[in-house]
Amino acid sequence: MVDPQTTAAQRSAVRSKARLARSAAEASLDRARAEPVDSQGMVELGSAVLAHSHRLVHALTALDATRQSREIYQKVPEFRQLLDEGLRRIGALARAVRAGGRPGKLTPLRSLHAELVEALGELADPSVAPELAASVIEATDRMVNSLDSIAAILTERARTAAGS
Repeated sequence: MVDPQTTAAQRSAVRSKARLARSAAEASLDRARAEPVDSQGMVELGSAVLAHSHRLVHALTALDATRQSREIYQKVPEFRQLLDEGLRRIGALARAVRAGGRPGKLTPLRSLHAELVEALGELADPSVAPELAASVIEATDRMVNSLDSIAAILTERARTAAGS
């Protein structure tokens, strides 16, 4: 997305794989809903994670659509730090889903987002228009919300499962 080394073809391939994975997840949830076994808790968990992942994709798509976010990624260390930590968070959440446990200790993304907001407010670079900064702030806010929500859902599910 913001990696300056990616090509349009690479981004297109990743988007295609993501759409295929999302379709497979939705189909899997539909099949699980139709099963006569008591799997509604897992279906609800899957539905919630999928809904928040849709929000995440929309946020990342908004960042990708700006194209100038690549410049911000290179110029604003706080942006790079937030996106890099977001990527690590996605990995941790994926591992938690696969293992059926809690995500473990996670770096607070909200504080990194606050640092980004401050850095963009202080940025005196004329190549970064205020509307671009506002778009980046809004999209990263949605990204943080969705990742925090998925982490909270998985943590609560693991806590509930441990208490059963």
